This record gives sequence, C-alpha cells and structure tokens, in this order.
Amino acid sequence: GRENFADFSLLMRQNLFIAISRSGETEQVVEKAQIARNIGMTVVAFTRASFNPLANVADLHFRLHDDAIHFAAKAGEVSSFESNLVLLIDLLLLRATTGNTV
Repeated sequence: GRENFADFSLLMRQNLFIAISRSGETEQVVEKAQIARNIGMTVVAFTRASFNPLANVADLHFRLHDDAIHFAAKAGEVSSFESNLVLLIDLLLLRATTGNTV
C-alpha cells in the first residue's frame, strides 16, 4: 500500500537491500525487493531454493540448503534454512568487521 512507499523513501539513501525468504516466493518480500531494485538499490537475497522469483530479482543470491544439514535437522525438528542463514550472517559480519576472508 501507500505506507510501503513512505518506508522506501527512507531507504533511498541506502545502497543495499537484504531480502530473506525460505521459499523465495513470499509475495510481499518479492514485491519490496523489486521496488528496492527499481530505485537503484543492490538486492541481496537468501532463499532455500536456487530458482525462485526472489532469486530472479536479486543482484546477488545465496542458496541456503545443505543436504547433510537438512537430513540431520529433520530428525531434530530444526530448520536447516535458519541454521545456514545464521551461520552465513555470522561469517559475513566477521568479514565485515575484521576485514578477514572467510
């Protein structure tokens, strides 16, 4: 709605838009990522699947699925998507704050 565009006017001063969706098909997330891209932001997406609408919109897409983790996580009712997302964000923050490669 209209309030979404007000929120995006604040974002226009930023360069990066990060979108997270397990399926990559969540309509609201894909829509906001498209708006961000249309106003010139770089869109980074994190999804579980390789091919999905959010991945298509993104300038950089991280597929967060590991069969070994997924198999182990199913037994423990823990999502491999969330586990991988937390790990990747930790690694990216480490690199950003220390300048070290990961």
